[in-house]
Amino acid sequence: MEKSRASSHKRKYTKTKNSRKYSVDGNVVRHVSPAYDPSEEKRRKEREGIRRKRTRRNAVRRNREKAMFMSASYVLFLAICVLVGAIFTTLYVREQVKLNDNKKQMTKLQSTYSELKVDNDEKYKKIESSVDLNHIKEVAINEYGMKNARPDQIITYSVESSNYMNQYSKIPEK
Repeated sequence: MEKSRASSHKRKYTKTKNSRKYSVDGNVVRHVSPAYDPSEEKRRKEREGIRRKRTRRNAVRRNREKAMFMSASYVLFLAICVLVGAIFTTLYVREQVKLNDNKKQMTKLQSTYSELKVDNDEKYKKIESSVDLNHIKEVAINEYGMKNARPDQIITYSVESSNYMNQYSKIPEK
């Protein structure tokens, strides 16, 4: 009995999951061993660093695999998006071409309009300068028997909003 007691009171050192040394005294709570080993701490930090790197590498590898994997439905979706984009781009380019053609046509019409207006103004001035109002007055009086208006026949109206007047009824006699 003495022998079994002596063996049960001996301190035993065991390694645990965290690689710390604990002393065991029968049914007594574990105590951390007073012996501090700096190399043990260094090895523990190195193992943690290696574990973190390995975990990070595995996560990166998994992300790359996920990124490289495309399902058929995803590829079909992307193909439809590209097709729709190509259709809209084609329609946009066609509209731009039409717009440019319309601008060219408008420029051509504007130049034609300007030429016609210049010709019209020239012809109007030519007609205006060729007409002698004094000759017309003499022919009207002498050949057709027209007479000049007397001052009591002339009625003057004031027009405020425009440069012409509409007649809606007979002009009253004085």
